[in-house]
Amino acid sequence: MTTPLTDAQVSEIKQLLLENELTQQQIGEKYDRSRSLISDIATNRIYCDIEPKLLPNRIPGGHIKHLNLEQQNLALIGQVENLREERNLLKRQLKAAAKRDAVVDEIVERLAPIVKPMPKPKKVRQPADKKTVKETLVLLLSDVHADQIVTPEEVDGLECFDFPIATRRAEVLVADTLDFALRSLSNFNFEKLVILGLGDYTSGGIHGHARRSFFGDAFSNDLAIAQLFAYMFSELSAHFETVEVVNIIGNHGRLTEKYEFTHDAVPANHDTLIMKIAQVHCKNIDNIQFVFPGGLSHIHHINGWNFYLHHGHGQKGGSETWSRAKRKSQTIVPLHKGNVHYIVTGHFHTEGAVRVSGGATLIGNGAFLATDPYAYQAIEEAGEPCQLIFGVHSERGVTWRLPIKIRTSDEDKGPQRYPIPMLEQ
Repeated sequence: MTTPLTDAQVSEIKQLLLENELTQQQIGEKYDRSRSLISDIATNRIYCDIEPKLLPNRIPGGHIKHLNLEQQNLALIGQVENLREERNLLKRQLKAAAKRDAVVDEIVERLAPIVKPMPKPKKVRQPADKKTVKETLVLLLSDVHADQIVTPEEVDGLECFDFPIATRRAEVLVADTLDFALRSLSNFNFEKLVILGLGDYTSGGIHGHARRSFFGDAFSNDLAIAQLFAYMFSELSAHFETVEVVNIIGNHGRLTEKYEFTHDAVPANHDTLIMKIAQVHCKNIDNIQFVFPGGLSHIHHINGWNFYLHHGHGQKGGSETWSRAKRKSQTIVPLHKGNVHYIVTGHFHTEGAVRVSGGATLIGNGAFLATDPYAYQAIEEAGEPCQLIFGVHSERGVTWRLPIKIRTSDEDKGPQRYPIPMLEQ
């Protein structure tokens, strides 16, 4: 065990620091102490009551009456060492962050030569009557958790879910969206479709989900979900002049154990990887555009209206879902001085809309699965699997909303239109 420094040794160390002929590392070696300990002495974090011989005595109260040159040197030496330490720490942090930031892009770059692009779909255009109402169609896509397995025994029969069922529900979502928007609303003309991806497409690797997932590892799940999304986007693109896909990450896909709220979170998330692989699949379909915001939230402009997008995981889920979501929403509108018209969120697995203070409307999306063991046992919640679509008018904003119920009686047979190769292996 290292013996404590004596007062005389501390006085000598401070004297050596004043002389500035030895580095802190060299002084530490001289006294068999760490450089960090010498730095603490130099900055008076410790042994502040012991002074070198050149320093004047302190006046009552412990304050120094005048700073001579030696004292100034001592203080400056400590500051320089601290700044040097902080600089080196930041360099290491930036280097580590750069490596992590590059992970998703590097994976996508390496996968690009082997990911098979989707063929261009045959365009299906609805005749545009001059009397029709022109709007932008919006589809919310979130909380898919496509790789998760839920057995009926775990949730008392409320849900049976796995990747083939998720794929079949995706087929239903696309088919019903097209049927309602293009056929039931025959007097509407939707030239543009905006898909707001709000994250949690996968259950990710947190809480051990990857080991219990359908394909058994996170990156196999990513590949399968990306191809599923590509099929969806491709089929939808045949019916619209433009399809815009916006990606906001969720909390389940994070590569870190804890939440991160910095720019590091976006590239270090499976949701980003999934959507970028889907982008590679869709590279030959020229009317699909992908948008990858750099932050956890994003204000997106749709037909002249501002939509504040975020996954919602800054607030915990539970039986007070909407009250928590409303509290967050009520702080967003004043921050943007009323320039946010709609706040769109996933995470809560609860579809609905409510007016919040400040004049904005909070819109929440549902989920692909009704419940899982955690939601059922811990917070006693289950809902109807659904995703939301709505129309945005240039003058009236959101004019209508429809939750598309995606559970179907034949889903136990798996997909009918989307042939995912990994399901055949």
